[in-house]
Amino acid sequence: MTYVVNIKEAKEKLPELVGLIATEQEDDAVITIHGKPAAKIIRCTPPRKRIMGIADGKFTIPDNWDELEYLS
Repeated sequence: MTYVVNIKEAKEKLPELVGLIATEQEDDAVITIHGKPAAKIIRCTPPRKRIMGIADGKFTIPDNWDELEYLS
C-alpha cells in the first residue's frame, strides 16, 4: 500500500516514514506538493553477498603459467 503525505508532514515525520517502509508496514511513500506527487520513498534491497569459489573446478591454471609467451 502506498502512503501519501504532503511535504510539510514528510519533513516532520521523515524518521517515522522511513521506519514504516523499512519494516514493510508500508510499501512506499509518495510526497506531494500542493496535492501533486513530487517524490517517492521506496525500500532498498540489500546488496547480494558475493559467493567465493563459484568457478571452483571450472578451469585449471597450468603450472608454467608465468612462462607462457602470450602473457609477456
